[in-house]
Amino acid sequence: MPKSLKLIVVLTTICVISAASLSYVYNNIAGPIIDERAKEAALKILNENLAGADDYKFIKDESTGKTKYYAAVKNGKAFGYAIPTSGAGFADAIKLMVVTDGAGVISKVIVLGHVETPGYGDKIDTQPEFLQQFVNMSLAKDEFVINKTIDKIAGATYTSKGAVKGVEKASIFYKDNIANGGNK
Repeated sequence: MPKSLKLIVVLTTICVISAASLSYVYNNIAGPIIDERAKEAALKILNENLAGADDYKFIKDESTGKTKYYAAVKNGKAFGYAIPTSGAGFADAIKLMVVTDGAGVISKVIVLGHVETPGYGDKIDTQPEFLQQFVNMSLAKDEFVINKTIDKIAGATYTSKGAVKGVEKASIFYKDNIANGGNK
């Protein structure tokens, strides 16, 4: 066997073993820890924003196993929802949680994470009046449009558009999956 072929076989074997090891560690060790921490964070948000529930249901996507949304349940009926969503900001995705009552009226929009520019895009965290604009709007009925129904953050157009896009995605999700007894 030529020397170069041996080198290719050895390096390929090392890569396959490394990839398999990383996959095993993530799927069996790190993945469950990450999922548990995400669940704890979601429960904290639900307890703070949808208090009075007997139970919280984590509605999962059957194909991926990821949580699609959360339902706060009292006396066997959902009375509120928390929908994780995201929109493209200037630097990366802006991760949000849209909290609604049973009819889809927004009670709060929470920023779960972003990497927006300090002093500009990070105003999504430091200027609560931007996210407050969404409160009392309906995911089922209202439109979310920059400079029409939502005022953008000065100097942070991409961040504003990303947040609005995230809420729009939550609105579409709500209409398609929750409204009219969907629970899909």
